[in-house]
Amino acid sequence: MAIIVRCICTLKQSTLTYFADTSGPNIARKMARLAALAALVSLGGCAGVTDKLNPFNWFGSSGGIKPAELREIKATLTLTQTWRASVGASGQFAFTPAVVGDTVYAADENGDLAALDAATGAQRWRVSANKDGLSAGVGAFGDNVVVGTVKGDVLAFDAKGIARWKAQVSSEVLAAPLITSTAVYVR
Repeated sequence: MAIIVRCICTLKQSTLTYFADTSGPNIARKMARLAALAALVSLGGCAGVTDKLNPFNWFGSSGGIKPAELREIKATLTLTQTWRASVGASGQFAFTPAVVGDTVYAADENGDLAALDAATGAQRWRVSANKDGLSAGVGAFGDNVVVGTVKGDVLAFDAKGIARWKAQVSSEVLAAPLITSTAVYVR
């Protein structure tokens, strides 16, 4: 039985030919030696590749290929904080606001849902959506505002904060609901 192990690296080629007698006693030991030798050759065969072609050393200090110089990025806008508002704590959950037109809808873990003026940050209304708390951000589309709870309740309100409907899903709502003109999707 002849086994040829070949490792081809961009500029170097290593070839090892090993002849093994696979008959008689100790075949398992001979095959184990053959496997170990093949592994060593295949792992070490590429060790001689120059640093310039070694992808693991492209950014090293050995004189290899240098990365391109970074260009300076000039700011085209100057951002300033217009307003800041807090609806409440998020606790262990991630609450994302929703923006529809000139209104920002936001919620907190204690169950409060609020509508803020997008231009000034002034609170338009605030309701206690659920006494057991909320578990995700707000979904909004048109005049529908929807939030979810830890117990799997999905609560819908109109754009003035008046409760519209309530539905139950199989588990905790983990993300802000996605609302379209015909459906509400929760996760």
